[in-house]
Amino acid sequence: MSLADSFIDFVTPAREFLAPVIDPVLDIVRSVQPIWPQTILIIAALIAPGIFMLSKSKKITAAFAALMVLHAMLVNVYLMYENITATYLDLFQYDQFVGLMTMMFLSVAMLVILISPSYSEGTKHHGEYYGLILAATAGMLFVSSRPI
Repeated sequence: MSLADSFIDFVTPAREFLAPVIDPVLDIVRSVQPIWPQTILIIAALIAPGIFMLSKSKKITAAFAALMVLHAMLVNVYLMYENITATYLDLFQYDQFVGLMTMMFLSVAMLVILISPSYSEGTKHHGEYYGLILAATAGMLFVSSRPI
């Protein structure tokens, strides 16, 4: 008996016991798959001003924003790889074309975030700036995922 088999034997009774709790949560997570990248960007946009307020460093805030955009890119690649075709409340859809547009918008946002620290010497509102970039990118993703 391998280690994987013994782990599966160990987890199976717990899975059956927790199924009434876990299954509804997994259904909710699966239902919001089409808007995972947007959700990541919105949460990051809300956190970015707080990161700058706590750290007082534009480089840390830029790194946080870049990591969140990278995370949204990786989620988008996963959705494209798994060939997810889904809708969310009949308001937003996800298919391969939406995935391509999402990757394009996220790439531009990443370039803007990586170039911005050297050009933003004269301002002191770095947290709001990165939050605005992330929120605007999430808005672009919502518009591109609107069904026709």
